[in-house]
Amino acid sequence: MSLTNPLASLSGLVLLVIGIAQLGALVFSLLHAVRVRSDAFTAAGKQSKV
Repeated sequence: MSLTNPLASLSGLVLLVIGIAQLGALVFSLLHAVRVRSDAFTAAGKQSKV
């Protein structure tokens, strides 16, 4: 951490937290898409599971 510019370290920390949140959302959505049955997508009006 840089003691000369605390704002730079704060913005880096914020970007790290946002990146971790994005990764969590990606993993959640991928696991959800894998677990949902294929016929649920057609029932929701989607063309396919992809």
